[in-house]
Amino acid sequence: MPATYRFTSKKVYMQQKLEIGNVTLSHKPTTWDSFSLALQNAQTLDDFLDIKERNQTSQNRELFKNWTKEL
Repeated sequence: MPATYRFTSKKVYMQQKLEIGNVTLSHKPTTWDSFSLALQNAQTLDDFLDIKERNQTSQNRELFKNWTKEL
């Protein structure tokens, strides 16, 4: 890798887009500061994840009710 594109950290994130053949390498942050800053500056609806949304009751569901085994 050319020197101008090298990372100073020992770990990087790697993401591959198979459908277009691209591979992206990005710096792995050492803290959550950039995430916290992005979250603070994000524009969301006033009721996004409000108390009502976070306090949903549990639901009893039959997970395999309509499941059939295909051969």
